[in-house]
Amino acid sequence: MENPWTPIETVVAQMGSDEDMINVRYRNRIVTEAGQTRNNILYVNKVDGSFTGSGMTSMRLYSPKTPSGLELFQASGGGLIGQIVSVLVIEIVRDVGPGQYDFEIGIEVDNKDYGTIPCTVEVVEAAITDIGSYHSEEGDLTVSLPDGWAAVEGPEYLAKPFDGQVAFNSWGQANFWASEIRSGNSSTYSPGTVISQIPEGGAYVALVRIYGPPRMPDDAPPEYTLNDLSGLIQRHDWREDSGTYAYFKEFYKWGRDLRLEVACRPDASDNTIAELNDLLESWRFDLVPAGDVEWAGIQAHKLLPEEVEPLKFSNRAGRRGDDVVDRVTEVETGGNLIIFRFMYQWDNSSHWWTVEVSSVGETTLTGEGGDPLPFN
Repeated sequence: MENPWTPIETVVAQMGSDEDMINVRYRNRIVTEAGQTRNNILYVNKVDGSFTGSGMTSMRLYSPKTPSGLELFQASGGGLIGQIVSVLVIEIVRDVGPGQYDFEIGIEVDNKDYGTIPCTVEVVEAAITDIGSYHSEEGDLTVSLPDGWAAVEGPEYLAKPFDGQVAFNSWGQANFWASEIRSGNSSTYSPGTVISQIPEGGAYVALVRIYGPPRMPDDAPPEYTLNDLSGLIQRHDWREDSGTYAYFKEFYKWGRDLRLEVACRPDASDNTIAELNDLLESWRFDLVPAGDVEWAGIQAHKLLPEEVEPLKFSNRAGRRGDDVVDRVTEVETGGNLIIFRFMYQWDNSSHWWTVEVSSVGETTLTGEGGDPLPFN
């Protein structure tokens, strides 16, 4: 599968004296909207040799003068032996105006100041959004919420193995979920039980996640790639479909098994139907599900060579093996980075890769080593 993310453009700067010179790979220009957070990952290596000793991982970033409208702080990074990696987190305040913001990044390694390198943040005009928009952090989506409707954020246990991510209802009830109905020692969760919990004249929408073991490559459904719901539903009179049963539509996105649930009582007004259709048409998934480890794993193994069959690596920490090869995935989270280490093991040999994924989907292969791969 083709990697949808634009490669991150970086530059390499040399700093220090001839006897102790370092290479620094980083982003010298970042384009963003106001109100966003961006990561600038700095990879530092000695030009001649590698960092050794007790201070090998000690690096401090600083800026002599930070432009108004930007906030900078340092977060930890990964890196290989002999390499130092750190993250400069750049927060762009919401009310900063469009324009170019120049500043310097200073680098100290083991208390030695190597000087500064230039960086520019270009703030561009933000896209116009509806005043009544609602963003779901759990569902990673935005809708235009009609007046009088209520939104409730998950995760919320609905039934095994279903968790609600976000839900909306037309009658304005806070914290409402149409969950399983229990009777004695048993429970039922179905299109019929969902519609039975909707009050007269009401309409209800929920995004539900279906949990299970990680999917293997041969049973993963096609990815739903659209950022709206046009590939799942069309605008129509929901009273014709869901007088007795709610509408359930399952799909697969970002490595998640998801289900859209729409329930509408047959006595709902024309206005409620119009508002329901408007909400569904306004639905926009985020570009990426920021910070989701399993989704980040999907992006990370796209950087592995095809010969090792990357889809057979787990997107979570774990091991998958057969009679010939073991594939191991290790995961570490820190700051705004998710770091994956993939190991391909055969006979008494192994080869490994380290991939870092930022919270906004930027993937970088930061290391590779081990035995030569057993391919011609």
